[in-house]
Amino acid sequence: MLSTYHRVKALCRIFPVFILLYMGLFPFQHAEAAKKYYPKGFTLPADEQEQPVTVPSDVKPPVIVKSVKAVPPDPLTALISAQRYTEALRLVERRIRQSPRDLALRIKRAEILYDKQAYESAKAAYKEVLSKSRTKLITAKALGGMGTVQYAEALQLKQLGDAAGAQNAMLLSEASFKQALAAYPNEISALVGLAQWQLANNNLPEAESYLSKAYRLAPGNKMVLLTKAKWLLAENKSSDALPVIFKAKQAFPNEPKVHLLLGQTYLALGRVDDAIIQFQQVLEQVPDQADALKLLSSAYQTKMKPNDAEQVLQKAVSLNPADTEAVKSLLALYDQKKDDEKSVLLLNNLLAQQPDQLLYQQELMTRLYKQDKWEEVYNLGLAHLDSWLTEDPATRSLLSIFCHVAYYRDKGLLLPQPPQPKIQHLITYLQAQHTPQSELNLLLLNPMGSLPKEYDTTDPFLTLEISYLSGDFQAHQVALSKISQWPVDNIINLLLIGDYDTALIVVNKASDDTAIVLSQKIRVAKAQADEKFQALKALSRRVPKAYWEKTAEETLQTMPADWEVHAYIAEGLASRDDYKAALIQEKLAARYATSEQEKEKWLKKAKKTQEKLDRH
Repeated sequence: MLSTYHRVKALCRIFPVFILLYMGLFPFQHAEAAKKYYPKGFTLPADEQEQPVTVPSDVKPPVIVKSVKAVPPDPLTALISAQRYTEALRLVERRIRQSPRDLALRIKRAEILYDKQAYESAKAAYKEVLSKSRTKLITAKALGGMGTVQYAEALQLKQLGDAAGAQNAMLLSEASFKQALAAYPNEISALVGLAQWQLANNNLPEAESYLSKAYRLAPGNKMVLLTKAKWLLAENKSSDALPVIFKAKQAFPNEPKVHLLLGQTYLALGRVDDAIIQFQQVLEQVPDQADALKLLSSAYQTKMKPNDAEQVLQKAVSLNPADTEAVKSLLALYDQKKDDEKSVLLLNNLLAQQPDQLLYQQELMTRLYKQDKWEEVYNLGLAHLDSWLTEDPATRSLLSIFCHVAYYRDKGLLLPQPPQPKIQHLITYLQAQHTPQSELNLLLLNPMGSLPKEYDTTDPFLTLEISYLSGDFQAHQVALSKISQWPVDNIINLLLIGDYDTALIVVNKASDDTAIVLSQKIRVAKAQADEKFQALKALSRRVPKAYWEKTAEETLQTMPADWEVHAYIAEGLASRDDYKAALIQEKLAARYATSEQEKEKWLKKAKKTQEKLDRH
């Protein structure tokens, strides 16, 4: 039984509930009660009543917006967007110390190192993630990042002219991307990386297959959008690339890569002024961006502003002297302006910084050779001769130029002297080779050296030169009959070895303007050579020996395979009791003799001179 106290307490708790139910079920009764107690109605005092508000017609009603609490931006993301990579690196390192097991932070650190172009450190960071990873997703992300770094290294090596290193890095990047997709098929960085790899190899259908999957998975990803735009440019769909780049620009308005690609697209569409604006925006953010500098130079050249183009390219070369693409563009610009002095000065400065760069050696050697600066060519060849004794075709061309110059310069052709150690080393190297080019070089450098009797018929141009210099006129005629088309370079080679008659025969077969100009030059060169020979003949026996020898040497340079020149010089040397030098000229006269009778005559003279030398 409940006590009275507990009964009263229970009623006090239940009573308010009954009151509320009553008021909710019978509201009309309350209205009747109100009329009973307030028959005239209840009104507020006048000063407390709500006054009507008049809204002017030109005032729009306010839009009620639901307030959302603002989320502060991540400081790390803000630093990366501002390209403040050093500060971003410090911040991520601090976060890694706070959360050492968070591998996503370690991946972020590797990405920052990649953006900072610290590729070796980035690869080490990705390797660290791979060693700690226990999930396929993290492994795929690390492998994709590793492939991205290797791909960037490949592009850098290619820019530096290291084709073998670039190819190796490309293969490593492809392997990393494929391993990433094997671990996690939807890894975006691997899909984009393989698409870029296929683009670099001009395999557009394969690139499209990777890109379509990446775009389906992450349509707003920056690298996906940029790579898709590059693919469209490669497909010559510049107009279609613009919306894709605009989408990337809207999402990443301060990203230099976006502006760079937009400038490339404008350039492809012929909107050169718009392209220049984009490249300048890139350079405002990244002053040493090599691609932006080179593209800006190209845009200036399109606008017929060679001076502006030259200034931009000079900056690109000064920032990175190893950028062979920029150097080639600058040299081409100098060639267009016919400014040989600037090109030679540039190459000399570059070789002072990179003495082993073969491309710069080749460019400088060729330019000096065309300008007839033979002493500089000779000294340059001596400085780099040891590094040219390889199987590289580029070094073979350099050796050919050097041998031409050494042949004309070497006084040993007229006044025998012990060959320099490097020249002797070169002769030994050429003797070990078994190609027509090395035989020609050997003959040019050492005219008394022995050559095989048979010539390589696969290259009639070389056969023609070798047969002429070796005195095999039958092989010379056979080679001449096999040639139908004559590049200008091959005609110039005939002039270099003094074969004016063959050069005239060849040029007279052509009918274009180039042939006419060359024909005139050949006739002038032949006339000048004849004049030098006549001047030598006109010299009195009483002239100083040094002057006579100099004139004889100049004559030999213009008529190196004329037996009459060698015969006359041999007689002059013998009359001055210089039998050693006379012996060389007698043998050369026998080699180049046009008849068997003359050949026998000079062989007998050479034999007698040799006997005199043996007696003394």
